Parts: sequence; structure tokens; C-alpha cells
Amino acid sequence: MEIRDLRYLDASAKAGNFTRAAKDLRVNPATISRHVGRIEDELGAAFSCAWSSLGLPARR
Repeated sequence: MEIRDLRYLDASAKAGNFTRAAKDLRVNPATISRHVGRIEDELGAAFSCAWSSLGLPARR
């Protein structure tokens, strides 16, 4: 896991989805997905699914 992976995870959580996070960070949404996927694989957790089920608000 690298610091960049954590930055992308943080941006995704704050934005509410990969598309908004990618726009904020000026990268492709696939890049966000790939980095968050690395963390999910390493920790055995699905963060992107958890955000929506927890009802966390997306920044607009």
C-alpha cells in the first residue's frame, strides 16, 4: 500500500464516488478504482460498497 492509494481512497470517500474523486484529483476514474482496489485486496475489505450502504453523503 502506498500513500497515493490512501489519498485516492480518502478523495473517494469524501466525494462519494470514483468519478467525482477523479475529477477533483484530475485523474481518470479507472486510476482511482485501481488504487482503491489495491487497498481492498490488501485489507480484504470492500470500501466502495460500504460507503453507499452506510448512507454516507456525497459532496456536491
